Amino acid sequence: MDARAELIRVIEDVRKRWRMKVALRGALIVLAGIVLTLVLASSGLQALAFAPKAILTFRVLVFAAIAALVGFWLFRPLRRTVTDDQVALYIEEQDPSLKEELISAVEMSSSAREGKPGVSQALVDRLVKDAIAKVRAIDNGQQIGKEVLRRLALALGGGVVAATLLLVF
Repeated sequence: MDARAELIRVIEDVRKRWRMKVALRGALIVLAGIVLTLVLASSGLQALAFAPKAILTFRVLVFAAIAALVGFWLFRPLRRTVTDDQVALYIEEQDPSLKEELISAVEMSSSAREGKPGVSQALVDRLVKDAIAKVRAIDNGQQIGKEVLRRLALALGGGVVAATLLLVF
């Protein structure tokens, strides 16, 4: 595998974890919003003595709130396109030992692929090889974002359990 392909593979792996982090964070917010919406709707229905018009109104409001939460906190963030440059910057923010080598390699290799004048292919190859050597030193970025994913997954699992217990009891 050439250095450019290896660099792109590392960026793709980190991008997948980044998107998973966004999805888990969104799911956690959606879950909290759904629980809050249901609690408010049930107390509103109780205050209005479960009148038929109130039941219909709250049903519509609850479904609209859930649709808005899912659209705003899940679909909208996941539809956003994340460029290789942004992922490289994210990797460098998570591990400062890269010292802007990764972002430079990604930017220069993109410029070389687009055929921009004044870009030396030998320089690009050297930048990419140096960046890959640094990335290999940090285990190909495998640890980047994993701790946050673990915490978000645990929080989401705990939230589901808590929401289930709240709604059951």
